[in-house]
Amino acid sequence: MESSFKFIDEDPLRPLYIQLLQLSPIGVVPLVMWPTNDAMSTLLSFHVFCMVAFPLIYCYYYRIDIKALVSIHNTNVKKQIQIGTILGTLGLLGMFLAFQLYIHLFGKHILIKAKIPVQFNWYYLSIFSFNLSIINPILEELFWRIVLEHGAEKTEPARWIGALNYGLYHFFVLDYVIKDALLALILMFCVVILGRIMTYIKDNYGLYCAIIAHAGVDAGLCAILFETSLYFMK
Repeated sequence: MESSFKFIDEDPLRPLYIQLLQLSPIGVVPLVMWPTNDAMSTLLSFHVFCMVAFPLIYCYYYRIDIKALVSIHNTNVKKQIQIGTILGTLGLLGMFLAFQLYIHLFGKHILIKAKIPVQFNWYYLSIFSFNLSIINPILEELFWRIVLEHGAEKTEPARWIGALNYGLYHFFVLDYVIKDALLALILMFCVVILGRIMTYIKDNYGLYCAIIAHAGVDAGLCAILFETSLYFMK
């Protein structure tokens, strides 16, 4: 696959390292989810390895100062929060309403077919939702929008390839849960578009705005999960 970014420095291996970083979730997520059938273990492994350990090794090797890169976005923070809150609310409502439409069209019986890798108790769901809606947006935005773009030429084709890499590992999660490869592929491309939108938000409104907007979308997923859990806990 073509590298997602062209790099300004002369290290010929850097594009390869970046591509491996972007594809690492494809290895980690299925490797944990398939044998454990547990979303919590999968999410934590994804965070520890793909969002923290591997990027930190990369940043250490190339002497990338993440704090300095983040500090660039420490302007108009109040405005970022305001816009991010609006976008996040729209993301939450959009996710939840899309799910309601899906249930309306196909019926709740489709939930029986789904393989939902969570424990249906409030303690588990609360901890998982906190990780997904708070921790995950922060780590993913730092990884995809800050670390991976450092030193890269910001061309439109390159960013779409980066968004594609962002969407790829979601396909394995979606296919695992809904057991419909075609629908999972369609939803994956929705995630690709979402990834490109998040980059646009970060570039035009700031990192904190993108994090809050991302948190809203993930909170929408948590709302869907809680509604689904009510169906199974009856």
